[in-house]
Amino acid sequence: MDSITNKPKRDIASDIGKILYDMIDEEPAGHLCFSADVQDKTVLLNVLEKLCVSSTLPIRFLKIHPEIIKGWSHDVLEAVWLWCRHYRSDIDKPVLIWADMKFCDVPHIMCRQLRSVYWADIITIMSVVATPEILEELNRELQELDTYAFIVPTLHTNGEKLWQDPDTEKLNDITTSKYSNIVGSVGLQLPGLLYIKAGVSDGEELKDVDVVVRGRSMLSELL
Repeated sequence: MDSITNKPKRDIASDIGKILYDMIDEEPAGHLCFSADVQDKTVLLNVLEKLCVSSTLPIRFLKIHPEIIKGWSHDVLEAVWLWCRHYRSDIDKPVLIWADMKFCDVPHIMCRQLRSVYWADIITIMSVVATPEILEELNRELQELDTYAFIVPTLHTNGEKLWQDPDTEKLNDITTSKYSNIVGSVGLQLPGLLYIKAGVSDGEELKDVDVVVRGRSMLSELL
């Protein structure tokens, strides 16, 4: 992977927190997150181009795994950045970039990892490391980078649960008043945070879901 050293211009960076906080405050709307789980830069850029040309889908988040994309570089990042900033020009709101590298390590390592995806609007933190001390340190780093985080207490695929943190009670203490830049939970509804549902199967009940993650079904129509 090429070294990415130049941060794209975040001309509306100050609005990212407001967008996420507004989603928390409003009634659950099932905002669409497109999960572009592809492994090649050309495929990724072609998919995004097709969406611009032929789609009117109300995408609010783009979830990618930059660490597995062959040919990822600053130029690719710039193209993704521009797409996210202009796809929803009709409503004057960006598509937020979610770098879904799941952080799970000691604090100083995670802070260094976080700096490597400084361009992302959102990253993910595995709940097994969600102790108050670790979250406080990570939240300070998130604030400095103007980045936000979702907690991952459970993993699903195609509606099937693969794993869940055995100590989910501790997660009830995670609030935006304590950790301003930790704003959502993936797969488990927690009070005061965005509820993100991934691995959604057709016909699945989506009541009270703030963000719905869809990938395979959308990709199959675009590839």
